[in-house]
Amino acid sequence: MTPGTSSPAGTPAARSRLSPAERRAQLIAVGLDMLVDRALHELSVDDIAAAAGTSKALVFHYFGSRPELLRAIAEAAADDFLERTEPDPALPLEDQLVQSMQAFVRYVADRRVGYVMLVRGPATADDAMLDLFEQTRGRIVDRIVSKLDTVDDVPSFRLVVRGWVAFAEEVTISWIGDPVVSEEQLLELLNHSLAQLVALALLGPGALVLPE
Repeated sequence: MTPGTSSPAGTPAARSRLSPAERRAQLIAVGLDMLVDRALHELSVDDIAAAAGTSKALVFHYFGSRPELLRAIAEAAADDFLERTEPDPALPLEDQLVQSMQAFVRYVADRRVGYVMLVRGPATADDAMLDLFEQTRGRIVDRIVSKLDTVDDVPSFRLVVRGWVAFAEEVTISWIGDPVVSEEQLLELLNHSLAQLVALALLGPGALVLPE
């Protein structure tokens, strides 16, 4: 067949050329898929390039360095996490909390290696990664606080919610490693603990009396 002629019927068409934005998105998506069963710091440029059907040089063309690529994947993971745990706003508030917590536990359980190493692994030594994790936790807090707009005048409320987010993360990760209770019991613990902490914050300083 001479140059410039079309391919015979039945042969595969030439692969379409991706735009720069589409190629970046493709490479990030490949890395995001890999986080299901491996840690962020274990991702290699070679593996991502091979899975995307492109060259290592092209990966570096779109991402100047491996750390830049990993940060982009981590940012996509954070957005994916928030999207998957976003509750249906049409539900009653209590049901929204239950739905969000169920999605959170499932997300962490399905991506245990990637999730745990994101929040506890070598990536946390990177200042940019630390900032990203803190921003993500802040967005979770913002979401919870926004659902309870009647507590804007309680100074300790945001602090309490932020502490609960850290608690929920720690308890869930521990439960996945050693499920000493059922998933239903775990969800009940998480949901009730938030309700109790919110109630305590609303009571104000001095409302809690501990036994001597």
